[in-house]
Amino acid sequence: MNPKTSTVREPGTSQAWLVGSGIASLAAAVYLINDTQMPGSNIHILDRHPKSGGGITSSGDSENGFLIRPGSSPYFHAECVEKLLSLVPMVKNSDKSLLDSVRDFEHSESPVPGRVANTRFIRTKEGHAERSDANHLSIGPHNRLQLLKVLLENEKSLGRKSIQDFFGDEFFGTDFWALWSTTTRFNFYESVILPISAYLRAEGVSFHFNTKVVDIILNSSVESSNDAKTVSELVLRESNEEQRVKINPCDLAIVTLGSPNSGAQVGTNFEPPPRVSDPDDITYGDWSLWFHLASRSTNFGSPLNFNSSTPQSTLVTFTVTLYDPHFIHLYRALTHDVAGTGALVSFPDSNWLLSISVPHQPVFSNQPANVYVIWGYGLRPEKLGNTIDRPMTDCTGEQIMAELLSHLNFPAESILPKSNTIPCILPLATSALLPRAHSDRPEVIPQNTTNIALVGQFAEIPSDTTLNVEYSVRGAQIAVHKLMGLKKSVPRPKTNILIDIFDLLSEGLT
Repeated sequence: MNPKTSTVREPGTSQAWLVGSGIASLAAAVYLINDTQMPGSNIHILDRHPKSGGGITSSGDSENGFLIRPGSSPYFHAECVEKLLSLVPMVKNSDKSLLDSVRDFEHSESPVPGRVANTRFIRTKEGHAERSDANHLSIGPHNRLQLLKVLLENEKSLGRKSIQDFFGDEFFGTDFWALWSTTTRFNFYESVILPISAYLRAEGVSFHFNTKVVDIILNSSVESSNDAKTVSELVLRESNEEQRVKINPCDLAIVTLGSPNSGAQVGTNFEPPPRVSDPDDITYGDWSLWFHLASRSTNFGSPLNFNSSTPQSTLVTFTVTLYDPHFIHLYRALTHDVAGTGALVSFPDSNWLLSISVPHQPVFSNQPANVYVIWGYGLRPEKLGNTIDRPMTDCTGEQIMAELLSHLNFPAESILPKSNTIPCILPLATSALLPRAHSDRPEVIPQNTTNIALVGQFAEIPSDTTLNVEYSVRGAQIAVHKLMGLKKSVPRPKTNILIDIFDLLSEGLT
């Protein structure tokens, strides 16, 4: 039981302290203002980074190359995300919301009937690149039954088992696995993160950047008979100076746990990303606060389960800036896909298991009309390339682009000189998907606490799937509604994964 979280707090006198400035914290601030009428001046966002966005950021220019730092998958039609976007006005048009902007864009850029892209794979056959779609994904009757068994299994009984515990090697060579395992994350920093941040500043919300919350002090609540813990202080470090912020019982703290982007290292077109010199730096950055909390109670989960298996969670991403349309024209001819209408395209024959996205152009607001940006990643970056005889983690941007061009059978001699590829190693990119016990992720409102909530990709939301923006936004909505004692119900996750899998399985039977 959490006796105080069901108490209605007075929004005019309560102070909200939000740790982290990613989409979860930004969403929580929006809900505090709109759903509880808390004044923006009572909301404080603290972040050790120099700007808002958490893992969903982007940077660069056409001269030095653009960089997309992946965040979570932003499916705009999920219920919680739609609600959030409907509450935030567009920066240049206060009469329209961000949701209106998304819908207007989709309407104006909707593909011509019959031109929706179907290409999902590009395979190399006898030196030629051939496209294929997701219409035939046979995995055999045994693997089909085994997959259904896993999907219907109780989460607690699965525990820390991995998918290798259920399937043989033949399953991992199927097109079905290639499609299911290569889900992507796509940046929407400029179109969503920046407008939400601008809206919150206009409402009076205070942002404190370069400010690290190093600890949270919890004391036993004098108003509770079951020794419930109440946040009483935040310990901050700013400019190497420690500060303490008093938190009253009527105040609330919403904390984003961990970060899949900790330890990210960026290279250049001619230099590979540097390796993290000290693995502890990964833990110290965005994870140390979670470790402090977890050391005091198992109610705060187990961060060690998620950030101690970097060989399994490492991803290498790359952003390619193209200075002429040659690649785009060849790609369209091969895939029959117009930029922005196609799904993620994967390369099952790639040792690195490469995937790329060719989005609608421009991707950046400062991107010239004659410059194009694509993005991709490798799921097996520790392997040697098919053409480049070294691990993807040790490659320059140019080498990664050369490997990609070899799978596409595009002319490297004409494309490489007119491209700039920026690689990025993310040691914890897929850490939220590592095998885990049910107790490894803490509940949004930890058991036996009164004024703290935990959000982000590592908080537990029953029946929901992590590594997408909807997950972070739903967690923020749960946190605000429960801490502020609102009687509004938060939309429940739509358990549609079985429908998706059944669709894929039925296609495999045709």
